[in-house]
Amino acid sequence: MGRSERLFPVLWPWNDADSCRLSITDCLRTRLFTAFYLFVTICILLVIGLGDPRHCDTRVKALICAAAIWPTELFTAPHEFVLSWFTGPWFMHAIEQVIFCIAGFLVFTQSYECRAGTKNTIILCLGGTIIAATVVALGLNLGHIISPETAWINDSLSRSWMGGSVAFYATIGGLAHFARTPWFMIGCTVLFEAWNHFLNGISTATCSAHMIALFFGFLIGLSL
Repeated sequence: MGRSERLFPVLWPWNDADSCRLSITDCLRTRLFTAFYLFVTICILLVIGLGDPRHCDTRVKALICAAAIWPTELFTAPHEFVLSWFTGPWFMHAIEQVIFCIAGFLVFTQSYECRAGTKNTIILCLGGTIIAATVVALGLNLGHIISPETAWINDSLSRSWMGGSVAFYATIGGLAHFARTPWFMIGCTVLFEAWNHFLNGISTATCSAHMIALFFGFLIGLSL
């Protein structure tokens, strides 16, 4: 693994790992998964539109609800929960989420893919989604059993989860290994997520999923 001299080893989407300019063909070749994810996600947004994490009262929303990750399905419909690992990340429910996910993939995921390869990027994105979704869903369901009156747990169980933010957090964890000081990049991400939760108002469950994916990516990145 070639460690960069940078604190944040991100790359311009048109450069290679040595910051040399690439042709359009080489840009796509070195970032196949990132390009495919962004292309499919944007096409879904243009053709189908946004979903809703709680309401499935129209045909489009019902379709997206069927694809989204529902934490209650971990026990009530485990086969659908497993399927949602592969379908949930492609759909969005808010413009802010769209901007956040696209920016995350354009900054971090494509940088990691260029440095570590497409296969490793898929491993981190899919693995991070699976681990984060399962651990958070398990925690929410167990939390509800232990403390059924806790409002934020009940609120988290009553909605679905979608989007690719968990996937790109996993690639931030992997990308940190290319930084001059890996733990500095991890620390900055944790501080950002603290702001995201306490000041920006992101939910506890979403914040937890992001952090689980971040550290999953960092740990798995040691062996990739």
